[in-house]
Amino acid sequence: MDFLKKIFPFIILLSSVFSPKSLCAIETLDRIVAVVNNSVITQQQLSEHIEMSRQQSLAENKPIPDAATFRKQVLNEMIDNELQLQLAATAGLKINEAALDKTIMSIAQRNGFTLEQLRQKLQQENIPYAKYRQQIRQQLIISRLQQDEVAAKITVTDQEIKDMLMHMPKSTPQKAAYHVEDLLIPFPTKPSTAEITRIKTTALSLLQQAKSGTSFQELIEKAKQFNPPLTGGDLGWRLLNDLPDIFQTPVQKLKPGEITGPIQADNGFHLVRLLEMRGDNSTPHYVTSTHSRHILIKTSPLLNNQQAELRLKEIRADILRGGSFAELAKKYSQDPGSAYKGGDLGWTLPGLFDPTFEAQIKKLAINQISLPFQTQFGWHIVQVLGRAQKLQTSQNVSREQAAQLVYQRKFQQALKNWLRQIRNQSYVKII
Repeated sequence: MDFLKKIFPFIILLSSVFSPKSLCAIETLDRIVAVVNNSVITQQQLSEHIEMSRQQSLAENKPIPDAATFRKQVLNEMIDNELQLQLAATAGLKINEAALDKTIMSIAQRNGFTLEQLRQKLQQENIPYAKYRQQIRQQLIISRLQQDEVAAKITVTDQEIKDMLMHMPKSTPQKAAYHVEDLLIPFPTKPSTAEITRIKTTALSLLQQAKSGTSFQELIEKAKQFNPPLTGGDLGWRLLNDLPDIFQTPVQKLKPGEITGPIQADNGFHLVRLLEMRGDNSTPHYVTSTHSRHILIKTSPLLNNQQAELRLKEIRADILRGGSFAELAKKYSQDPGSAYKGGDLGWTLPGLFDPTFEAQIKKLAINQISLPFQTQFGWHIVQVLGRAQKLQTSQNVSREQAAQLVYQRKFQQALKNWLRQIRNQSYVKII
């Protein structure tokens, strides 16, 4: 059951793995339980989602209400999600296959699996891979829609942070948490002893390169000829017990910036870098704060991926010829939270942005402008304006926690109001 908790990593649990059926296509044997504009939700879909939500609640040790209340909660969640998917379709929001593949691969890697092992685990839980893939796609679509329609419009003021700090309890020692980066040198299917030895030799070579200053991302890009290809990424902040078992002991022996490996797992050899550490068994330390700005272009029915990328290449060329990044961001960027500031994202700590966006920032030198790249939010170019080492003390940790609490409260209330608004503007009938 703990596995279910790990492979559904998003806040949103979607209403149905299946797309809603049109009114004219419903079989009479499958009773309609709700009409949502021109779509319907059937009893079969509701039953499937009730069971999935029940399993998720058990995995997270959440109490499950009585059957009638639980059914009502799940059905309302399904209706909200269907309305959001309809709105996303109208806006032309889509998740391409490459982005979906990358997300699922990232989920597998964070749990120490290959993609094939993830498929096998899903099969053991009676979850068809195609349905799981569709669910993750829908989660990404809704996440992007909520980012555009709700999150991007939220601001947190200094006064709100100060007010929150006044009401926060005094901090208590935290459990140790580790910010970890992983590089996987994968095994082929059913590797022989000779292949394992060869791959370990490769892993040792890559370890030396990494210790000499080459980033994991650079190693991945340099080794595109590998088959299977190298994979990896930022695992974010994890409590020790949330790390894969084979990482736990080696990571505790590392200091920030150090790398360990090769660590042999079922899916290959891992190199692990400890980026930062915090908690009751760590001392105050410095973390890298980055000042950056970006320009975002979103795809739409009138602008496909190729056109969005081309537009950003032209904007980047204008900047390199002497144009103002800030003025071009104000003119073209579709990020409402930063466009009016010339694309300025301010000084940020690791873990704030989309992992792909973070990876691009890490690769850039000061004042360098990236080539166009894609995240779940659209196409970007980003420029790093500065880097500084920031002392991570209990005082600034508390301030960051307060800012996050204010943001989360405002987001949850804004999301609730927005969902109520789109439901009021729609035709919804529960049968």
